[in-house]
Amino acid sequence: MINANAISVSMPANTVVGSNVTATISVNDGGIAGWDFTVGYDTSKLRLVKSTLEDGGTHSVATLQMNPSKKYTITFKAIASGKASVYISSAKCSQASSCTRGSSSSLLRTQAEIEASYSKNNYLSSLGVESAEITPGFSKDNLEYSVDLEPDTTSINLTGSTEDKSARVDGLGTREVQDGANRLEIVVTAEN
Repeated sequence: MINANAISVSMPANTVVGSNVTATISVNDGGIAGWDFTVGYDTSKLRLVKSTLEDGGTHSVATLQMNPSKKYTITFKAIASGKASVYISSAKCSQASSCTRGSSSSLLRTQAEIEASYSKNNYLSSLGVESAEITPGFSKDNLEYSVDLEPDTTSINLTGSTEDKSARVDGLGTREVQDGANRLEIVVTAEN
């Protein structure tokens, strides 16, 4: 929410190094008839690509606007890992005793840093066959189970869940079976 007589800054919370990130500068209509502000940013982590500010860079001057609410965008290239801030470094608002200067930041990480943070957990927390019992009883470290089914069974429902919500499990649900030995695989893929 923008406060009266404020120049605010917003940008995404996370950005991949090497990609572009856009900061939005918003000037509200809380009685401001004109403004003059400069945008500052972390030059060790961000490089200016383009801007809709009046000078095409980081400085804007606007006076006696008929509709003083306005939005500007500044696009940067993320060039290094870490927390990068974009902020209003100086601001003057006409017809206001003060002008709130906003700021925002984005966490910049390389793709390798993002992937290193992914969970490696590919364990199930449960496994079963509806209306039947698996042998041996479920253990996350056991990889093979068997089940005895009634004659003429044509399908079974494999149930289970992962320990980590970010893991993916394939092979659960209704599966067809035939008389004799059947081998059914369930694959759990960790987030990484």
